Amino acid sequence: MTTPEYPSNQPPYQPPYQPPAAPQYQPPAAPQYQPPAPQYQPPAPQYQPPAPQYQPPAPAAPQPYGDPQQLAPIPPGSVPPGGYPGAPVPPPAPTKKGAGKIFAILAVVLVVVIGGCVGLAWGGRALLKKAEDVLAGPATPWEGTPIADYKPAAQAIELPTAKAVPGFTAAEVQAALENVKKAMIAGRVDEKMLYEHDVTTLRALFSEYGQDLLDDAFDNNFGTIVATRIASGHKLVEDGIRARGTVTFKASEIDGVTALTVHTEFVWVYAFTGTLITPGDHLVYIEDKIDWIFPAPDEVRDEYVGMELGEDSEFSVIGMDCDLADKDLIALGKLTSGGNPTQGANNDLPPASDC
Repeated sequence: MTTPEYPSNQPPYQPPYQPPAAPQYQPPAAPQYQPPAPQYQPPAPQYQPPAPQYQPPAPAAPQPYGDPQQLAPIPPGSVPPGGYPGAPVPPPAPTKKGAGKIFAILAVVLVVVIGGCVGLAWGGRALLKKAEDVLAGPATPWEGTPIADYKPAAQAIELPTAKAVPGFTAAEVQAALENVKKAMIAGRVDEKMLYEHDVTTLRALFSEYGQDLLDDAFDNNFGTIVATRIASGHKLVEDGIRARGTVTFKASEIDGVTALTVHTEFVWVYAFTGTLITPGDHLVYIEDKIDWIFPAPDEVRDEYVGMELGEDSEFSVIGMDCDLADKDLIALGKLTSGGNPTQGANNDLPPASDC
């Protein structure tokens, strides 16, 4: 190689120190000092973590207020996306719209349910009222029975007009009729007899002989023929006695003695307390047919002057308690009969069965 000639004013050593052309000392721009994009620019998945990786989990936020391990679990859906429990981050619009729809649906459901309940309530009341009307018992013990037309007991005793009969003047007949009425009230209506079983008033209305007959009746548990005695623990309703019957009189001869016979046929009905279910279910009936005998005073000794019971007198009871009937007491029970049954002659009475 031939060395070039230089001017004399330049040192002979300059050429060796001048660098070669650009290709020798200037490296390529892009490849040498600018690293390739794949080497120094990390891919998005490496340095841009996905939301689930770098967004704090739900339990991390409450750490300033306590140990997450001790906090109550948070119900699903209570934390808005990207937020923390308790953070004042308003829910996104779609959540509001969804809640509005839910509340609207709930409101409709509540209206339907409440409306249905109200409808059921009114319908139920109507059904209950209907059932009550069907199941309701009588308003009074007499309702639905022939006894509803009967009079209160004392008013039911209507005396015929007195007139003279053989052996007795009209005044004597009138006195005898009034004495019979007193005896009927004392034996069937007076509360002293009903509840206290006090026979004093009734007994005083008989002759001495008549009193002996009456005492025998009570002693033999046959006093119900003229007296009603309510068993202890049982009670009648207010104004609980009604009656219907007839009173007649005639003169006749008995064992050779002239006598005035006052004949009574009565049904006495007693209404006992208790829940009424069917018509007549709290009624006890006593039907009696009694001969009240008055011998002519001038034909008998003093102990026979006055009133006595005739031997043809009879009675029957329907609806009484059989066990108490054996003790000559009256109380509500099954349909029964006592004494000498005569029911069947009176269509107002229910059928009877023996104790």
